[in-house]
Amino acid sequence: MDYDLSSLEELFGKDSDDFKDILKSFIVDYDQRYPLLEKAVKERDFEQISKLAHAFKSVVGNFNLQELIEISKKIEYFGKNRILNDEESTLDALFIQFSEKIKDFRKYIENRYDLK
Repeated sequence: MDYDLSSLEELFGKDSDDFKDILKSFIVDYDQRYPLLEKAVKERDFEQISKLAHAFKSVVGNFNLQELIEISKKIEYFGKNRILNDEESTLDALFIQFSEKIKDFRKYIENRYDLK
């Protein structure tokens, strides 16, 4: 999958330190929060699920990642309402979707902007 970060590239300059700092900040944030969200989902800690999904929703919003924003909103909703499934999906299925897409984005920015 390819991502369009052109608006951020234009705003900061593709090779600027500020732009790379934003990308590095995403990676640090991901590395800290993702394991916590994974644990919260496994343990059915709805309060943590809600808080962490909300935080991720903000983070992915900075990159205008609409699909991840929508998945984060749904996970947050499940957490706030202490539910495991609705007529459309389950918490576990949403988390799997979220995991695949956010890991893909992380790999993309690491490779595209040489952040390893």
